[in-house]
Amino acid sequence: MAVIDCSKEQYYATYGDGPWRFFWMHFSGCAADSFVRMVNGGALRTADSDPARAAELFDQLDSMAHTPGRQTDLLLSLWIHQLLCELARTVECGPVSRHQAAMEEAASFLHAHLGEPIRVGDLAQKAGMSEFYFQRVFHEVMGQSPYDYLTRLRVERAKLLLLSSDHSVAEIAAMVGYSDARGLINSFKKREGCTPSCLRRKKAGERILP
Repeated sequence: MAVIDCSKEQYYATYGDGPWRFFWMHFSGCAADSFVRMVNGGALRTADSDPARAAELFDQLDSMAHTPGRQTDLLLSLWIHQLLCELARTVECGPVSRHQAAMEEAASFLHAHLGEPIRVGDLAQKAGMSEFYFQRVFHEVMGQSPYDYLTRLRVERAKLLLLSSDHSVAEIAAMVGYSDARGLINSFKKREGCTPSCLRRKKAGERILP
């Protein structure tokens, strides 16, 4: 589920080839803007919810809206307010604990295959998630985006190889998953503050000191 600010222009599309069923609920009021900010923060976010449960909730709202009676508006208001509060709580807390094992498995895959071409979309597919949701959950569980996590692994492995082997920088770059030496040099310098060659020369100089 997602809360969309209807006062702004929006663009969205379905993901995958499976059938989609849309449920729309327009709400307004003095607290509407606050709920949008509470749920989305600075950008549109989706809440992790069971699709069947979400469909049931919206069916109940639709049924309630078509029920005659003076109390209908009040009940609808209370129901929608409760739904929005739950939505905000879900986004804020992030029910990621049930994804812990899947994210750790993805991290283990990155460790084992860091020398190979890796696409986030493939990791997401293995975890049974959309790419967008996978990246969000991975960051919440592991503390880094998949890209940053993989880059750290590659730089750490490259650093080990630089100090323990005679392989050239270009050879090490290929061994840790970079298509050329420049990619490794840029990532290495960003994380370590120096180039791979500079680190190797520095360590070599330290070894020959009396």
